[in-house]
Amino acid sequence: MFFPEEVIEEIQQRADIVEVISHYLPLKKTGNLFKALCPFHQEKTPSFMVNPQKQIFHCFGCGVGGNVFTFLMKQENISFPEAVEILAKQTGVDISHLVTGNINKGSSEITPKLYELNELATAYYQNFLNREEGKGAREYLKKRKISSELISKFRIGYAPFRNRLLTYLQKRGYKQELLIKAGLIIKREDGRELDRFINKLIFPLFNPQGRIVGFGSRRLDNQVPKYVNSPQTVLFNKSRYLYGLNFARHFIKKDVIVVEGYLDLLALVQFGIYNAVACLGTALTRQQIRVLQRYAERCIIIYDGDRAGQEASVRELELFIEEDVPVGVVELPRGLDPDECIRKEGKERFIQRIEKADDFFDYKLNFLSQRYDLEKAEDLAKVSKEMISSLYKIGDAVLRDAYIKRLSRKLNIREDSLYLEIEKLDALDRKRQRKKNVSFKASVPTQYREEKILLGLMLTEEEVISLVRKSLKPDEFRNLSIGKIVRFLLSKERRIPLSQLIEKLRKEEIEGLDSLISSCVNQLEESLDLNKKISIASDCIKRIKRKKREAKLLDLQKRIESAEEKEDETLSSQLLEEYQRVLNTDGTDI
Repeated sequence: MFFPEEVIEEIQQRADIVEVISHYLPLKKTGNLFKALCPFHQEKTPSFMVNPQKQIFHCFGCGVGGNVFTFLMKQENISFPEAVEILAKQTGVDISHLVTGNINKGSSEITPKLYELNELATAYYQNFLNREEGKGAREYLKKRKISSELISKFRIGYAPFRNRLLTYLQKRGYKQELLIKAGLIIKREDGRELDRFINKLIFPLFNPQGRIVGFGSRRLDNQVPKYVNSPQTVLFNKSRYLYGLNFARHFIKKDVIVVEGYLDLLALVQFGIYNAVACLGTALTRQQIRVLQRYAERCIIIYDGDRAGQEASVRELELFIEEDVPVGVVELPRGLDPDECIRKEGKERFIQRIEKADDFFDYKLNFLSQRYDLEKAEDLAKVSKEMISSLYKIGDAVLRDAYIKRLSRKLNIREDSLYLEIEKLDALDRKRQRKKNVSFKASVPTQYREEKILLGLMLTEEEVISLVRKSLKPDEFRNLSIGKIVRFLLSKERRIPLSQLIEKLRKEEIEGLDSLISSCVNQLEESLDLNKKISIASDCIKRIKRKKREAKLLDLQKRIESAEEKEDETLSSQLLEEYQRVLNTDGTDI
């Protein structure tokens, strides 16, 4: 889909990058910038910076950067047109006259059709739950004590036998291709199309705004897999959504409760515990934790009271620590899941359990203490190292020190011994980071450092562009990506704001464009005045010309050696004259 430049510019002028990113990350002000842990790679110390003045972001850890559109595209895994549509809605820019109904042009244009299909499918499943074919599903819900009010509120339905949904939707004019894209139909190897959900209890999955993005399902027989979700579609990514969040978000004051299954969540809601969500029957993901962080100060995990539930809790604790999100864990009686526990003990006792939730430290230490014999030195060492691996990930130094003191007392191990293990992990982490942080260095190697600095100065000062226009040509830049950007800047009469420049350059197909621009700008000190910038730019120009001269001399030297080997005296003499001429220049006339 094509959007005119003036529309893109208007959206950018209205969309404050700090406000947009703060919906996804907890930003902390540092001087004139805002910082956070990078959402695009794992890190302990914040290296993700947002510059409100320039309206760009950059991560010094992984090299990712760009403008507000870039962030939204990467964070939501969406196309540029979709990012434009989202920001247009948020900023009140009317682009309805630019959005067409042609579903073949891009993913953003099939989105309304997919929402429409999901609504039709939901009504279809709800209808079948109340028909004769849905008797078994109704009996199952009755057995699980799910009220009719809750069934209606969550729009629970039933998918019957045979391909009835396929026939139903095709009769209404929907093409097979779109039904497959919606995840409602599967195409077998023999070419036949089938309903994805057959003889299953259906749980519509909502986004936080209450629109249906996909479906979860549960088999009504004893076959496996018991639970099946929609596949990934334009609307649905199971690692980002949580069941019931569209309702729970209105009741979350401080804590949000996280359970595993749909029926666990429904049981809690039925007992009046409304600040709860479920993680779609799969392991909780980093993206889901980031979503919850927007709504709650603390997450409380309540999984099944069996070995598998305990192990899942311990695994996911690490994600909460890495994401710097406070977490508590409620350990249920052995053999009970949240649904069974609240029905057996009642709401009051269940809330008492929530109020007494262990923090990650106590829960993990208790879990490890049951697995190992702390009377044995080897087991004690294993437990301490397991705990230290978690404590090391805590970014708050004061909080980490407090936990180390607790661990020292609990295990009767000296604090300096525990800190020694922290130092070992720190050394390993630094070594890994040195190997890992190559994304930007790979696209702009260190031999192009002066070109990168000069581009950064051109991106921020009109006077530097004028200086380069008098002194260099775009093809004198050895890095092709930088050369393309310089050529564009020199072709314009006035400097273009950074956030707009990125969008204007997209058609140039420059590799790593967003990260290259954000990195070039963010390497410069904010305190530099114009005279200092001009001085640095002049020095960079001299270095670029000198390197150009050195490269030319090296090339001539190789050609002279080749001519001498072939005993071509005429060519050798011409090349020697050229070598002498270049040697006596400053690189300007090469």
